[in-house]
Amino acid sequence: MSWILKSFLIFYNCSTYTAQEKKKLRKERSKPLLKKLHKWLPYHQSRASPKSRLGGAIQYALNQWEALNTFIVDGRLEVDNNRAERAIKPVVIGRKNYLFWEALKGVRQLLLCIRLQRRAKRIMWILIITWPMC
Repeated sequence: MSWILKSFLIFYNCSTYTAQEKKKLRKERSKPLLKKLHKWLPYHQSRASPKSRLGGAIQYALNQWEALNTFIVDGRLEVDNNRAERAIKPVVIGRKNYLFWEALKGVRQLLLCIRLQRRAKRIMWILIITWPMC
């Protein structure tokens, strides 16, 4: 399984590259690793119970194989979805709390809070990026 780690290291090491450079690097380095993984999955699928977590994960990977390989042909795509996960995290964490916002006025206040939080985050990043270094 070390080739999966190698694939992620390739991705993170080329984070400052252009989309074309990423595409080239991924075709050279990640594609052979994915070929190894594609041979490994069916081999171990026959040895793992379909109801086990490993068997389910292998079946999922095989079902999503085409989507898994799209990051190789398009350098603009990311390998993981961490950015999207972080963006929805506040909503997911507060989901149960939002059930108690019964009145329309409460929902409006909630949306205002979410907008304010996102705007503050953007302003914070702008300040961090543009702040002169001493």
